[in-house]
Amino acid sequence: MRVLAIAVVALSAVHCGRYRDVDEPFNYDVVFKDVSGAEVRLADYKGKPLIVNFWATWCVPCQREMPQLVAMAAQYREAGLTVIGISVDDGPEDMQAFAKQFEITYRLLVGRDDIPAAEKIGYTGLLPTTIFVSARGRVEGRLIGGARDEFFHRQIKALF
Repeated sequence: MRVLAIAVVALSAVHCGRYRDVDEPFNYDVVFKDVSGAEVRLADYKGKPLIVNFWATWCVPCQREMPQLVAMAAQYREAGLTVIGISVDDGPEDMQAFAKQFEITYRLLVGRDDIPAAEKIGYTGLLPTTIFVSARGRVEGRLIGGARDEFFHRQIKALF
């Protein structure tokens, strides 16, 4: 048992979540509302690298990765990366309070009112889930759970 525990700890130090390489078209034909009630069409992001992160305010692993996503969004913004967070279980008021607490600067969308739309773009019911979409409109990978900064940098650079 001790060897198994050591192996699990060693693996989690390299990569905390479960990542799967994918090569499929991203479904841009989806519309969500943001925390202000404005409609956001994912089709407006065609031709740009995109990270879509499914989360919820009560999700502790989601809370842990928020600072990473904020940092990545800021670091790669000028290069053209867009990060979008879609909460699958919260209303706009809770999301706004959460965004203020965690200093989230990227766009947050309300997904709880349209779970089928979230599923069309990769939500599987597991949180957090991050979808990596290349500038050519292809889903390059899915991450369930968190990961280290090095992993995110490597995945993001491959989206351009």
